[in-house]
Amino acid sequence: MIKTLFLINNNGDVIIEKHWRGLTPRSVAQYFWNEISNYENKKDAKPIIQTQKETLIFIERVDMYYLAVIPIEGSPLMVVEFLDRLSQIFAKFFGKMPTEDVIKENFVIIYELLDEMMDNGFPLTTEPSVLEEMINISKQRSVKSSDLIPTGSLSNTPWRKPGIKHSPNEILIDFIERIDTIIEVNGTPVTTEIDAKALVDCRLSGMPELTMSFNQPRLVEDISFHPCVRYNHWEQYQKVNFVPPDGEFQLLTYSIKSPNIQVPIYSDPIFKWEKNKGVLDLKIGIKNNQEKPVENVSIIIPFPKNIEKPKLVCSDGSVLFDESSKKIKWKIGKLKERASHLSGTIPLTPDTAPPEERPTALAEFRVVSLSASGLKVDRIDLHNENYKVFKGVRFITEAGNFQIRF
Repeated sequence: MIKTLFLINNNGDVIIEKHWRGLTPRSVAQYFWNEISNYENKKDAKPIIQTQKETLIFIERVDMYYLAVIPIEGSPLMVVEFLDRLSQIFAKFFGKMPTEDVIKENFVIIYELLDEMMDNGFPLTTEPSVLEEMINISKQRSVKSSDLIPTGSLSNTPWRKPGIKHSPNEILIDFIERIDTIIEVNGTPVTTEIDAKALVDCRLSGMPELTMSFNQPRLVEDISFHPCVRYNHWEQYQKVNFVPPDGEFQLLTYSIKSPNIQVPIYSDPIFKWEKNKGVLDLKIGIKNNQEKPVENVSIIIPFPKNIEKPKLVCSDGSVLFDESSKKIKWKIGKLKERASHLSGTIPLTPDTAPPEERPTALAEFRVVSLSASGLKVDRIDLHNENYKVFKGVRFITEAGNFQIRF
């Protein structure tokens, strides 16, 4: 149960407030802002803050903070899920994740969405396709959307209205797997796991029912489904059976912890602190067994505050240095067959001692048509409809929290 929702900008100002169960004073939002301001990076703040009377739960999206105030005995996971769904619905309505300016330009729509999505502090309607129908009707006829019931809202599939027609009929599914790992100096992973999600673009007529089968469903852990999925079917047969919403939606999320996760890049990091400088030498390349191109590669290396502008040379891409954050960003782009090389020195400010710890680099990359986990879709079967359908499945591997130790 959510008592109040605050949308707060990056300066701590309340842009939106919505109360469902009593009036929560803005001093609560100010207390929240003071708490997360104690962190050097506000994104490092814990998402749950306990007070004597309430629990504060927040997420951050594009420098906007979605803060929910709930009773102490409330359910945090439900609230986090709702806040994330709220941000996704805003992105769906406004074409992108909303910034402060976008929110200020759409006050009416946002408050209307909040009225439809919550009932007395409990989530009610959170399906984008249903909300789009409700909000569009209220705009066209100038009546309250709460006076109208969207088509299909009282059926067993409220996320899909009847009578949908498409030509051609197709369903496209992108599995995006993000690798979280820590790579030691010798190239050995300390720990590796995958957090993944399946994004669907559905353009099917009628009321189709789909069944999707995996090659190794036992690999999948911590799976979470869209409400359209029949969970009992997964429990019994390890297959995903669902009647899909029309358009774009997130079908499921999962994690995989396996020693066989395929990391597409290798690193050869060397770093040491000397009397008045640090010496850096880093190579990044494609592993021999990796056939797909590795693109959008960047390496970010944070340093302590007592360094001056580095003197670096790279074989590919470009090197940028952010003076305020003391971070080096090496933009490589697409990796070539040979390894990319970065080397140089990082001067220390005068009269300062070398740090005791060596830096840790963060890698970013993207590989299309690669399933790092080894998970694949065996087949997708269509039921209840007789037309031909194009089924497209693509796996994309990206770097999540990908750390390289020096």
